Amino acid sequence: MAESMGMIIALLVVFTFVFILAGIPIYVSLLMTGVLSLLVLSISTGTPMATLAVSQSISNGIGSLPLLAIPFFMLAGEIMNRGKITEKLIKFAMLLIGRLPGGLAYTGIVSSMFFGGITGSAQVCASCMGGILIPAMVKEGYPVT
Repeated sequence: MAESMGMIIALLVVFTFVFILAGIPIYVSLLMTGVLSLLVLSISTGTPMATLAVSQSISNGIGSLPLLAIPFFMLAGEIMNRGKITEKLIKFAMLLIGRLPGGLAYTGIVSSMFFGGITGSAQVCASCMGGILIPAMVKEGYPVT
C-alpha cells in the first residue's frame, strides 16, 4: 500500500510539471492535479468520504483570516493610489531628499518607507509605488533591468 501511494504521489508531481510545460497556467495545473488526487484518493479508498474530508479541509484553508488579509491590503493600497496619497508621499519625499544625486531613487525608498508604514504591507507598497515610480525613473534616464 505504501509503495502504491508513493507511486501515486510521484505521478501527481509529474502530472503537475507536464501540465505546466504544456502551457497551462500554474494555478490551473495545481487545480487539475488536486482534482486528480481527490479522484485517485476516492477510488483507492473506495469511499467518497475521503473526497469530502479533503474538500472540506481545502475549504477551511481558503477561509482563513490571514489569507483574506492579502486582498484587503491590496484594496487599501489601490484606494490610497487612486486617492493620490501615493503621489503626495512622493512629493513629500522629493522635498526631503530630492536634491541629492540619485534623488529619485532615494525618493522611492523614502516614500515606500512611509507608504509601508501606513499600510503595514511591503507587498502593497511595491505594487502601488512601482506603478508610479518606475515610469518616472525611466523618464529620468534610469536603466531598465
